[in-house]
Amino acid sequence: MELRNKTIIKDRNISAKEAFGAVRAYLKEDLGFLNGYIYINCPSISDLFIINRRTIRKCYDKEWNKYYKEYLSCV
Repeated sequence: MELRNKTIIKDRNISAKEAFGAVRAYLKEDLGFLNGYIYINCPSISDLFIINRRTIRKCYDKEWNKYYKEYLSCV
């Protein structure tokens, strides 16, 4: 199972609902993104979403560490 990573950079802070919408919109564009992480990077806040078989869910606190370990190993 290939894990992919994507960072979406926003020039302003967005709400959690807008972040979820941005992830959904990205997945509509990239049909090959099946599993991995999508990181929403705003000026003073950030959100991490986990994609599992194209199902989107918000990251739990404990999963941030796992994300950074897996992300750093892919870079």
